[in-house]
Parts: sequence; C-alpha cells; structure tokens
Amino acid sequence: MSETKQTHSFDISGMHCASCASTIKRKLEKLDGVQECVVNYGTDKAKFTFDPDKVNVKHMNNEIQKFGYEL
Repeated sequence: MSETKQTHSFDISGMHCASCASTIKRKLEKLDGVQECVVNYGTDKAKFTFDPDKVNVKHMNNEIQKFGYEL
C-alpha cells in the first residue's frame, strides 16, 4: 500500500507569538494524515507534509480556526 504525500506552504494569520506557532504545530500534527508540520512565527508561514487521501487543507484550516488562526 503506497502512501501519497504532498507538501504545501501556507501563510497563517492570527499568530501573535512563538507559543501560537507551537499550538498550531501540535494541533495539526495530531490529525490523521499529517506527517510533518513546520510553523514559523517570524514569517507567518507553515509548511505541511500530508497524505491527501486522509486529510485536506480545508480540514486542517477548520482545525486551527477553532483557536483563532487561519491558513
């Protein structure tokens, strides 16, 4: 069974500090299908590696919107 991986970078709004970046990273890495998430507070960007068969960008965005952030 082969796993499809995609990597995308996104701007993130709503971050105010490094703790925000850490929260986003923790929440997204808990989602089934997200293999890696790197969030940079200094650039307001995030880079995700994920399996599009298990999770999509809309689902990831919905998850972080609960905490006041947005892709």
